[in-house]
Amino acid sequence: MSKYKSIRIGENYKEILSKLLAVSDLKTEKDYIESALNYFTETGLDPLDKIQSISGEVKKMKDTVISFIRTHEKTKLLPMLNQVDEVTNTFVEYLRKSAPIKNDLQLILDRLDKLDKGNIEIKKDIPTNNNTQAKLLFEKFISEMQPGITNYKIDKKLVKHYQNQFNSLG
Repeated sequence: MSKYKSIRIGENYKEILSKLLAVSDLKTEKDYIESALNYFTETGLDPLDKIQSISGEVKKMKDTVISFIRTHEKTKLLPMLNQVDEVTNTFVEYLRKSAPIKNDLQLILDRLDKLDKGNIEIKKDIPTNNNTQAKLLFEKFISEMQPGITNYKIDKKLVKHYQNQFNSLG
């Protein structure tokens, strides 16, 4: 028995095979056909399956990525931006209505200057250092914050974090 078998193909496929062989590193048609069969076996591809359009696959992937981005935007990004907006608006409102202005700070500095010169008694409502002033301003900001300005609540963990930071000031 012969260890090789013959395969018959049409003349047009013989021309295709010759062209493919010419641009490959293989030397014989036998080697090329065996490599093709190994390729189909190892990859699990079926030559009878329809060839899928690469542009169609790319479009599917693009649609999947865009869908993921939109979902992520709705569930994560927009709520986060709304919280940032709310904190910003609350802080700006505080600065407009309640924060000490330059004149208030100048008055405090003038009183402290007079205190250093011994011309005025110590008043309990005047902070004696910047850290104390910062703590008092933050406490006032927190007490005047209006939760629920929008449908989003201010992140309590974030506020607690800053509160701990101010409380740790000496």
